[in-house]
Amino acid sequence: MKRNLQTFMIAVCLALAVACGKEAREAEGEASPLTITDDRGISVSLQEPAKRVVCLSPEAGEIICALGKQDVLVGVVRECDYPPQLSQLPLVGSFSNPSIESIASLEPDLTVLTGLEQKSFGERLTSWNIPSASFYARSIADLYANIERLGVLLGTQEEAGGLTRELKARFAELKRAGEEAALKYGRRRVFVEISPDPIMTVAEGSFVHELVELVGAVNIAEDMPREYSRIDPEMVISADPQVIIVLHQMADAQTVSARSGFGEISAVVNRRIITDLDPDIILRASPRLIDGGWALFEAIYPEWRDEENN
Repeated sequence: MKRNLQTFMIAVCLALAVACGKEAREAEGEASPLTITDDRGISVSLQEPAKRVVCLSPEAGEIICALGKQDVLVGVVRECDYPPQLSQLPLVGSFSNPSIESIASLEPDLTVLTGLEQKSFGERLTSWNIPSASFYARSIADLYANIERLGVLLGTQEEAGGLTRELKARFAELKRAGEEAALKYGRRRVFVEISPDPIMTVAEGSFVHELVELVGAVNIAEDMPREYSRIDPEMVISADPQVIIVLHQMADAQTVSARSGFGEISAVVNRRIITDLDPDIILRASPRLIDGGWALFEAIYPEWRDEENN
């Protein structure tokens, strides 16, 4: 019995020693690293929450601020304009042409970028030994994931969880409204124009397409080969959209109506060309996307808003 007691006490002492050693290492800054896998499939690890962040993605900038970490931003690209305070930060170029020298001069412990034109820029950051993480959303679910992963790297997991829960509840409410409107008025055919020359639109595989479907409408360009794709004007004419959403400032309703053959389109005949929506709340996968969803919904189904107000 005495030998068993001695063995037990030795085991307890060893366990305490291991625990104390772990606590000591954590106190000395050897806590478990903050690790995520970014959209390049690269494992990104930080020993502590990022304190100096350069942001090359407007939507990521919005997420960082929504998580209450605007103070860690030390540099942005020109397109990072929301919240407005971001425009006061040092510029490191533009979205399509960031300056790696300017980024390096700010000595960031993390540079946040996205896909599209910035995809290859991540390789340059790696060659300069500048830590980076890439976040490119193709769906609303990706928006939630980006919030959660940025929350890990910024040490704001709790805030990220609260923000995603709030957004999920609000998107669920929008989906219910879209389903009801589709049943009441029929699913309206919609054409979303994001560029006029060449004419470009959104297709399946983009969160904007998902948003159109979520609000109870049909995207006439869903079958295009890429999520953001050129489209032949004849395809728009033959699809006969009931609503045209213009998400740029390079063409007004009159210009769209005057295009060859567009005079026959239902949206043109019925003057349902919408040009006054804020493109940023629809084309950015940021927390403001839910506001963009409601704006899109009310533009497609204006009767819903009128009936709600009566």
